[in-house]
Parts: sequence; C-alpha cells; structure tokens
Amino acid sequence: MSYESIKVDIIPGAENAEVLHFSQYDNKRPFFIELFNGGAEFIPESGMSLTLECRKRDGNIVILSDPVLNDNVAEFSTTEQLTACYGDNEAEIKIVDDNDLVIGSANFIINVEKSPTCGGLPSDSAIDNLEQQIEAGASGLLLMGSM
Repeated sequence: MSYESIKVDIIPGAENAEVLHFSQYDNKRPFFIELFNGGAEFIPESGMSLTLECRKRDGNIVILSDPVLNDNVAEFSTTEQLTACYGDNEAEIKIVDDNDLVIGSANFIINVEKSPTCGGLPSDSAIDNLEQQIEAGASGLLLMGSM
C-alpha cells in the first residue's frame, strides 16, 4: 500500500500550500511529511520535538505528536478527530528545541473528502436480506392461497 507524502518548508510563507488528501473519519492512515529548510533537507536535531497542528473548519484544534522520524521525513497517522470535518483544514508543523525555541513551518492543507454517509439517516429496510424477505413474502402468499 502506498500513502501520501508532501513537502513542507520550515520557512513560513509558501505561495502554493501543499495538500494532504483523506476520507472523512480515516483513522490510523499513515502519511509522510518531508521537511525542508529553504529547499534543502531539514533533519531535526536530537532534542527537537515535532507536532502537527491543525485548525479544522469547525474551529477546533487537533494536535498530532511524536511522529516517527527518518532523516527529514516525519511519519504521522490520522485520527478520527483530524479527519472529522470535510473540506480544507489548515495545518503546520511546529518544532520546539531544548532551549524552548518554537518555530512553525509553512502552512499546508488537510483536505478531507466528505463521507457518503455524513449526515445520512440509517435506512429502516434491511436490503442485506432482501432474498429472505421475498421468500418469506412468497411463503405467506402461498399460505394465504391455501385458505
């Protein structure tokens, strides 16, 4: 299985924000963020912590912590809360070092595709057992015909 990967510069102000794509309610779907500093690979130093901070369209904040780091690539996984709001949600990578230096990366977009079931009502019918319903109905008709 392949998962999405985007490139994010730790220097804010990207003109064309990168976009991650998910389905609504995706949970534990891995994704990768390649970190750059002015176009050169940015490899976090020992003692630096990274978080992904996302402001969802509903105004709520989701923070993902402790990604798996492999050189300049941070691996995160979605949570149901991260993908709860369909549409475009703003995000950035926040980096904190041992001296409490805090920097935010260029913003990127977490685009969540609306689930076909979002806002829908469960059906009262049981389509899964339609054959059984037809057979039961036919049996009932046969019983009524023998009266």
